[in-house]
Amino acid sequence: MLFIGSTGDQAGHTLFTWAIVNRLLEKGLHPGFFKPFGTSLEAGGFGADHDAMLFREALKLDAPLESICPYHIDNPIWRSKEPSQILEECRDLSRELSREKDVLIVMGSKHIFFDDAFLPVPDIHLATALGADFILVNRFRNTSASVYSVLFAFSLLKHLMKGVVVNRVPPDEMDNVRERLLQTLANKGIEIAPAIAEDPLLSLWSLREIADELCAEVLWGEQYLDRKVWRMTIGPYPLRGRAHLFKMVYNKIVFIASPSSRGEGDSNAFSSESIAGILLTGGVRPSFLLIEVAKGEKLPLLLTKEDAVLAMQRLERSSANLTSANKSKADHFCELLDREEKSLDRFLRCVTER
Repeated sequence: MLFIGSTGDQAGHTLFTWAIVNRLLEKGLHPGFFKPFGTSLEAGGFGADHDAMLFREALKLDAPLESICPYHIDNPIWRSKEPSQILEECRDLSRELSREKDVLIVMGSKHIFFDDAFLPVPDIHLATALGADFILVNRFRNTSASVYSVLFAFSLLKHLMKGVVVNRVPPDEMDNVRERLLQTLANKGIEIAPAIAEDPLLSLWSLREIADELCAEVLWGEQYLDRKVWRMTIGPYPLRGRAHLFKMVYNKIVFIASPSSRGEGDSNAFSSESIAGILLTGGVRPSFLLIEVAKGEKLPLLLTKEDAVLAMQRLERSSANLTSANKSKADHFCELLDREEKSLDRFLRCVTER
């Protein structure tokens, strides 16, 4: 049983969980999945945790969603139960979900340290009660904060903690993290602690994900919604060609395409080809002429009722949910972990060779 916890703030524990799952499958093992406390909603749904949906599909599990993720924040029925009763139910469900499985992946909530009224059993207590091996995913903010978070968790979990992933490290901080933070953890007995640099390719939105997040209407360009967005702007952007007509539209967000989707050598070029798409805001529908321009320039055109500032703030506060279409991100994360002294395989050996 492997418990994957997180120190929150979009640390990346869904992506790390997917990397673990992929590597287990590559090795011919049969993993199961359990996320006791649902903390995210499937797009457009209620009571369906996004991670539970993702891994149920990825692992082709037959278990019902209510067993894989029994306690969801959207369902208040279970909140009257005592923590001891919930722990006992989690033990029973973990045994059930472990049948004919080599490893049961238990995914924690968003933050192992926050006391949340909706989550009466903290991850630390749950992992201890299950006797699960524990890997902590920590988003790096600064050395002292990461050292404190990791060592505090280590003091509570002791022998159950098998390592930590220090994720989303700014590239210019990598040398400092390796020399100070990782060395400190190693001196305290945490030997497996890869540091993963911030990688824009892992956090890019697609136009489809943006449309889902904002409940935006797709006016044109459904076939181009898988384009990745490198950055977005509500300020003036030098649109060229017929796309310059969109300069007359003030309530809009322009999505800039990721460099990998541009032509070679034109990463700094200002042209309609470097635009991933355009979001019209405020619910104001465009003229027939603008839709025809979008078609001619192959620019997906979205429409939301929110104004541009609110839509931008919402996107900046959110993170794109992973879907089965994002398997390439999980594969890339596996590669990053493999570069760090084959850390992914070292984690798995701690669990599968007990």
